[in-house]
Amino acid sequence: AGRRGLEIDVATIRDDRPAACDPGIVAATRAIIDEAVKKGPAVFVGRGAQCLLAERGDGLNVFCHAPMPALIQYAVRNLGISAQDAEKKVQDMNRQREQYVQRHWSRKWMSPLNYHLCIDTSWYGIDGAAEVITRAVRERLVSGRSGTDPRAQ
Repeated sequence: AGRRGLEIDVATIRDDRPAACDPGIVAATRAIIDEAVKKGPAVFVGRGAQCLLAERGDGLNVFCHAPMPALIQYAVRNLGISAQDAEKKVQDMNRQREQYVQRHWSRKWMSPLNYHLCIDTSWYGIDGAAEVITRAVRERLVSGRSGTDPRAQ
C-alpha cells in the first residue's frame, strides 16, 4: 500500500504456517487485528481476516489467486525448489488455508462471497494486482464513496 502512495500503516499476519487448531491462537489473532484496526488503517494478509472483519463496512476483502501452473512456477522461481516439490507445497498450503477458515468460521476459503474483490495475480502480475487493489481502496474507502455491502443484508 505504501509503495502505491496510500498513507496506510501495514500490519501483516502471514498465512504460510501450518493451520492452527488451537482456539487460543484464533483469539489472539482476533485481538491483534482488533487492536491494529483501532489504531487506524491496516492491511492484513491471511489468518482469516476476511472472516474476522466481515461485518465491518470500512474494509476491503481481497482474494488474490492464480491457476495452479502459475503458482507452481512462482514457487519454483522464488523458493528454489523442484516443480514436483512446488506443486506439493502449493497444494499443502492451500489445503491448510481451506481447513483453517472452515474450522474456525465455517466458511469456504475460496468462496467469492467472502471477498469484495477477487484478482488473478497471474494475469495482472503482483504490481498490476496491487494497482487494482489500491484503486479500489481509493475509490471505495478513501474517497468515502463506499456503497452498501450487499453481503451484509
